[in-house]
Amino acid sequence: MTASGGSSADGKKSVSDLAPLEAVFFDVDGTLCDSDPLHLYAFQVMLQEIGFNNGVPITEEFFSQNIAGKHNDDIAEVLFPTDVPRGLKFVEDKEAMFRRLASEKLEAINGLYKVKKWIEDHGLKRAAILIPSPFSSYTLLHLHLHLHLHLHLHLHSPTQNPLLRNQISPPLSTMTTSGRSSADGKKSLSDLAPLEAVFFDVDGTLCDTDPLHHHAYQVLLQEIGFNDGVPITEEFFIQNIAGKPNEDIVKLLFPTDIPRGLKFMEDKEAVFLR
Repeated sequence: MTASGGSSADGKKSVSDLAPLEAVFFDVDGTLCDSDPLHLYAFQVMLQEIGFNNGVPITEEFFSQNIAGKHNDDIAEVLFPTDVPRGLKFVEDKEAMFRRLASEKLEAINGLYKVKKWIEDHGLKRAAILIPSPFSSYTLLHLHLHLHLHLHLHLHSPTQNPLLRNQISPPLSTMTTSGRSSADGKKSLSDLAPLEAVFFDVDGTLCDTDPLHHHAYQVLLQEIGFNDGVPITEEFFIQNIAGKPNEDIVKLLFPTDIPRGLKFMEDKEAVFLR
């Protein structure tokens, strides 16, 4: 990463030049641990119990396309479109099952404890950044990670905009760190060192690009006759495209012609850049 300032000849300065390293920040899910396999298992078991999909367990592909990374409200609508209250109760019960599984089976990713030891050997503080979602919750901290990493964090509520539900709100999040110098084990970030820089997450904090991506997909998909030429809806975009890797989008939109899908994605990016 680089930071702009007035003291560098080329206008760029590495983050480590701003001040001595004082703390290490972790994103929780996917960096400290991978909870998706446990969520998938919980959904498979509970949906099979109620006869969803004629009792056939959902596949990993179905989970990735329709559940992973989505807000609980959206999951309830996908799984129980005609009975959303039942769907909301179901996802609550699923979260309870996940918490039980997590307390027994959730593990740190390979190599994490080596990083932890390096941090401790260098006397650094450590903190976790957590964006509220069904797949990154207090569970990850209280049931497992807290016992091993002694991380502290503060959560913000997601925004009400459905396109931004997984973004931090307000934009500048407040977090706390763990270390050896505080009486109660918590220390505010401002106590680590004099403020030297402010970090922003770009998309969703400095700007909102989802409407532009949505428009680009609408135009290009309509041109090639996707969905019989009917423009895709915002709901379709949120459920099937927003936040997903390009390769997953290609498989969804062009399941029988991946090369064409990859070319389409290049063209879509060009439209978006304009």
